[in-house]
Amino acid sequence: MGKNKAVLIEKKGKQLKYSLNDRPDNVNSNDEFAAALDDSDDSDDSIPVLTGVKQYKKGFYKKQLHKSYQLRPILFSIGAAIVIGSLLGFAMLRIFVGVESEITGHAVNSSPVTSAVTDYNENAAVNSLFDFEPLQAHILQAGIFSEKANAEEWSADYAAKGIETFTWERDQQFFLIAGAATTIEQAKFTADELKIDGSIDIFVKEWSTLGGEAGLTSDETEWLIQFQDLWHDSLKELSESNTFSLEKWHELIDAKPDKTESLLPMIASIGETTGVGDSIKLLQWMYLYEQIME
Repeated sequence: MGKNKAVLIEKKGKQLKYSLNDRPDNVNSNDEFAAALDDSDDSDDSIPVLTGVKQYKKGFYKKQLHKSYQLRPILFSIGAAIVIGSLLGFAMLRIFVGVESEITGHAVNSSPVTSAVTDYNENAAVNSLFDFEPLQAHILQAGIFSEKANAEEWSADYAAKGIETFTWERDQQFFLIAGAATTIEQAKFTADELKIDGSIDIFVKEWSTLGGEAGLTSDETEWLIQFQDLWHDSLKELSESNTFSLEKWHELIDAKPDKTESLLPMIASIGETTGVGDSIKLLQWMYLYEQIME
């Protein structure tokens, strides 16, 4: 410690200054400081507090203030969690109340969104996708035309020769078909009979309806399944005896769905059929079956 340097101490709230004189080197600095305290007041043995303690208190206050700033994000997070939890609890309460109302038979929320969902579920229960199983046969092709008028002209020429035909439109082309059979051998036999005089050319080829799906009611689906089975049975009967019975087809018409739009063209065509069944009628119904998917 420097010579004659004042020492500032605090005792009982009072600040006191003491000057330290030069001391021999062999005097201990601690003894020197203790002597100064003894001279100041012999009646009080308490240890004086240095005024530097105030600086420590100031630094302590800053640390406490810093800690309070650190607590703010935590307090904010806790508050936000309480608010969000309250909102979720309220929402869950509304859900439970709605479920309880449904169980007890009370009216539930009839908002437009709820009504739309209900209507959709009702329609989904009525309508379903029907997978159209392809109908297959061997046909007698009398010509292919890019213009419908040309197909109709040739059809009239065949009719004049006693050959009935049916025009099938597909992929912007018109196929003139003179009959159908279950097997290729039966189809070729029929074609040879039609070409006896050599005035016409008829080619035998495999033919099938296009596969696909369509939304139908359960009644329409059930009716179409019966149609498929009866069509295959009639084609087989036609190949064996050149005709088929219309009795079961009339029974199918009697079992038609009460409300239907998709099946109306087919039902009308079958209902207008009289006399005996032939391959042209089966071709017409085969074509209308394919049109339901469009």
